[in-house]
Amino acid sequence: MNRLIRHSFVGWPRIFYALLAALLFSAIAATTASANSHLPETSDIWKMWVPDPLAIFVFGGLGFLYFRGLRDWKKRSRPHGKWKVISFYTGLIFMLGALISPLDPLSDQLFLMHMIQHVIIRAIAPILLILGAPVTPVLRGLPIELRMGLVSPLVSNPMLRKAYSVFQHPVLMPGLFVVVLFFWALPEFHDAAVESFWLHYLMHLTMTSTGLLFWWLIIDPKPHRSKVHFGPRILIMGLTLFPNTTLGAIITFSESIQYKAYGIERLWGVAPLDDETRGALIQWFAVDMMALAAAIVIFTMWYQQERADDRRRLRLRLRAQELERQSLAEIAPTPEAE
Repeated sequence: MNRLIRHSFVGWPRIFYALLAALLFSAIAATTASANSHLPETSDIWKMWVPDPLAIFVFGGLGFLYFRGLRDWKKRSRPHGKWKVISFYTGLIFMLGALISPLDPLSDQLFLMHMIQHVIIRAIAPILLILGAPVTPVLRGLPIELRMGLVSPLVSNPMLRKAYSVFQHPVLMPGLFVVVLFFWALPEFHDAAVESFWLHYLMHLTMTSTGLLFWWLIIDPKPHRSKVHFGPRILIMGLTLFPNTTLGAIITFSESIQYKAYGIERLWGVAPLDDETRGALIQWFAVDMMALAAAIVIFTMWYQQERADDRRRLRLRLRAQELERQSLAEIAPTPEAE
């Protein structure tokens, strides 16, 4: 074990430097794309791909580890259906599409496109990724040295476990999810993020991370088991949707332009107020629809869990009755004894 730990920590700086280099190249790529994406011609839109190295490294790496883990997971203690695999890779496609496709530079030009991007990274992609139950495949896809020497000590670290419990608190995590949404919806911060690469990166990082943590609390993929019962999860979703709906309604029915960073002359000749109204409607209804779909999933999981509990209780009751009959048979007097 000590040799594994030493070996894994020797390789850990390489991973850190790779992430640092990916972030640097991401900044260069995004800056170049931003400089070349001002009011592009319609024919040039599909050429505006942003090869973000950090997004490709992180989400492409997760896709590879997921595939490698499933391939090496021979003796499975539980089924891992094909629909989970499809869900996970669909989520990866959505996430990468939001971050490296023409949608990313277009989100600097139109509020509507920016809201589509945010709905994907906050709701659609996280839900699909988590429904793919990625924990076991990704961990099994890691090299044994890294899994045993680094991941295992980190998972058992008391401070990290405490931090994880805070981020999975049924009140704090939904609250943080809503706070991040409203913070970046404030015109001052939103406009600053559109005009600054680093703030824009911070916006995407906080939205993606809180989205993943929030839906992780709600959906509860195996082998993870949330401490929050199914009923309170649905209540949490309902309470979280109310601020989202309120924010969408405020922007939709606003009679003045809220976000100046997109300019007065916007792409495709879209009027600024129409742009913001359409974007707000996307934010409003798309997230609500995703939450409704998640609620259906939770109800299904709840029903399946209740059925499994009923079958388990029935087996225990039948077993107890069988043991009781055996005990009575043993103590009952036989004809010879009479």
